[in-house]
Amino acid sequence: MKSKTIRFWENVEENPPKSYKEFFEEERKFLLKHIPQNCILLDVGCGDGRNLGFFSSICKKVFGIDNDKYSIKKSKEIACTLKNVEVTLEDAEKTHFNDKTFDIIAIIGTFCNLGKTKQKVLLEMKRVLKDNGFLIITIYNENALKERLKIYNKYNFKKFVHKGNGTIIINNIISEQFSKEQIGEILNTAGFKIIDIFKGSIFYLIKSKKRLN
Repeated sequence: MKSKTIRFWENVEENPPKSYKEFFEEERKFLLKHIPQNCILLDVGCGDGRNLGFFSSICKKVFGIDNDKYSIKKSKEIACTLKNVEVTLEDAEKTHFNDKTFDIIAIIGTFCNLGKTKQKVLLEMKRVLKDNGFLIITIYNENALKERLKIYNKYNFKKFVHKGNGTIIINNIISEQFSKEQIGEILNTAGFKIIDIFKGSIFYLIKSKKRLN
């Protein structure tokens, strides 16, 4: 069954407010800039597959993973129409992929929902990312709270709790936002370093690579 969280994102993508429209547009430009042709890419938290077709048009091979059964069902419907896409139901903390499989790992929005598993996920991504590969993540920034609360209210999320510092719990799912310093420290702890970062009105777009020493 489709979760309220998935329905929420479908509504936002269909009719985004100005701040989210900017987020989606700049996100797409950033991905186009930093994803090389003919790479092997992992889409972490692929959801209902909104980026699979886009990634498929650039990459040699695309793998999508998500831990939500409904999302994977929808993603597989899209993957069936694309020759170079595979989608599997699994957790990002422990995947079935071999070491150093991917040229690019993309965590698009999902990073904000990882909660206490952030370091486990990042360490797993470090394992499956090639030494010369890149990790791309998109997240809410420290200025996003007002817009986030506005849109949660617009789509009638009555059961959300603001825990402070931009952390919100929606239907038992955590949603966080980060300052540049916070995300830098999180990535550094997991063995990554930021090599490019773009700040929008409510978001950061980040490209990072593994530290090899």
